[in-house]
Amino acid sequence: PHYAKVLQERGYVYGTHNAPHDIMVRELGSGRSRMEIAGALGIRFAVVPNIGLMDGIDAARLLVLSDVHLPFHDSTALEAALKHGEGFNPQAILLNGDLLDFYQLSRFDKDPTMPKVSAELECGRQFWAHLRARFPRTKLYFKLGNHDERFTNYIFQAAPLLADIPGIVNGWEEPCGIHANKVTVIGYQRPVMAGKLMILHGHEKG
Repeated sequence: PHYAKVLQERGYVYGTHNAPHDIMVRELGSGRSRMEIAGALGIRFAVVPNIGLMDGIDAARLLVLSDVHLPFHDSTALEAALKHGEGFNPQAILLNGDLLDFYQLSRFDKDPTMPKVSAELECGRQFWAHLRARFPRTKLYFKLGNHDERFTNYIFQAAPLLADIPGIVNGWEEPCGIHANKVTVIGYQRPVMAGKLMILHGHEKG
């Protein structure tokens, strides 16, 4: 509602609002898609077709890791998963959401003594560097989950006037080691296909 109001108040005559194909995905809580929510606010989107970014994953031997939640992860479980991956030499590794927790950016009550955002980003940087060292020729993909989106949501809610500055919304990527370790980021709620298998993050509903 806030951003719909902003668009209306600016007095522009808009041409076409374009949205990615996954705008049709329904939210688990409300059961409504973002397309439906926008339509109820008077905004009509043209849906951009899927251009097949994930074709490289479809044909690969794939290791999927999900909900690691650095720095609150289980080191023993994570190491077991990586050793399993080394056993079959995956062509691609997919981090299927919530690699980071972004605890301090949660909308819930927080303990100020818990790890800060900078500490979580450093954990992420160490993780990607470690993963790249163990799998030097493997394609790495990171699909954003609801916890990973806390960074973007915080910018939108706490400093919306800064959101159009290049690099602000995805400002976590560089300190997290995304670019240094050649990780492909997949947008929030974007479906991922492994052959005929659709891989979803826990909060998603197709």
